[in-house]
Amino acid sequence: MPHAHYKSGTAFPCNNRLLRSCIAIEDSDDSDEERSLNDVIKSLQTSRMFSKWVKQGVSADEAYKLLKIGDVSDNVLGSTRFASLVKYVDEFNAKNSGSRMSIYNTLNKKFGLQRTAQMIYEALAQPNTRRLGERLQAEQLHSWLGSGSSQEYAAHALLDIKPAENIFRQRGWNAWVAYVRNYNKLYPDNEILASSVLRHVYKDGNVVKMLENALSDPVSKRRAHWIQTEYIQTLQQERNSADDIFKMFSLNKCLRIGTFKHQHFDQYCHMDESNAKNLGSRMSIYNTLNKKLGLQRTAQMIYEALAQPNTRRLGERLQVEQLHSWMKNGILVDEAYKLLKLEACRTTSLKVDTFGFLVKYVDEFDS
Repeated sequence: MPHAHYKSGTAFPCNNRLLRSCIAIEDSDDSDEERSLNDVIKSLQTSRMFSKWVKQGVSADEAYKLLKIGDVSDNVLGSTRFASLVKYVDEFNAKNSGSRMSIYNTLNKKFGLQRTAQMIYEALAQPNTRRLGERLQAEQLHSWLGSGSSQEYAAHALLDIKPAENIFRQRGWNAWVAYVRNYNKLYPDNEILASSVLRHVYKDGNVVKMLENALSDPVSKRRAHWIQTEYIQTLQQERNSADDIFKMFSLNKCLRIGTFKHQHFDQYCHMDESNAKNLGSRMSIYNTLNKKLGLQRTAQMIYEALAQPNTRRLGERLQVEQLHSWMKNGILVDEAYKLLKLEACRTTSLKVDTFGFLVKYVDEFDS
């Protein structure tokens, strides 16, 4: 193809859009290069400034002011200025292991206990600040332990203390439990169970209601079960009888509907640990049921429990207590036969189990 010839002074044809694009790219490259250079300069200046501050012993509180981080707590932890504070504190601590600074303490002075705790949980909830949140929470707990702050103090700071709230689902629950356990290790003479702290904060009636609600929630069930176990053991150690605990947990509800399906009943029936420590004053769940329901209805409930997989173990335990009680009270074999209602057993397996229990009772009775 022949080359086109242009007269001198004639503008070379050009796509204006392409030209603008080329200029924009060149400007962009220059801008990026300039910005990158500025960042390097700023970083060097910051590094020199921090080195100077470290030599001068500038505190975290003073650095907070010098960096002009501000007085508004919203999004402080996600700001670049706060990241600079963290960098400075790390540099200071690396060179002054004997007098380490705490960012948490600076925040606490600035915003107070409750707001600082809230800021930490907000940081933990965001991927870009989660690591910082974990660090601040560790500093928070360490600070409280060092000053001997009570478990109740930590509960008020970490949890939303309202009886209507399910505290077992709150973000601060795990941190509070960790604090309670570490406190008890550090101050064994002042050991206090988590359940005891909750009793003091909420009172018994509210704790029972909170546990009942939490035990029906799949998310908080495991946490609540641990507190429930501690709680019942504490009640036993305080010499509350099985009857007292039965009443406290409002277990009459399960008797009215004739079933053991109640949030507290299973744990109520597992007081073996306390019984093992107090052989002279053993509690009998069977005796409590017997007082409430009578021999016949209690026997009926036990066999209903044996017929269900989820309550079978409980039924077996109560059946053993039943046998001991009948022996102690001299229940005759004929009377035992009537109480067991063998002819009313709905299934062959239940009838076999029931008859087996009667045979066992006869053997015990004869011996």
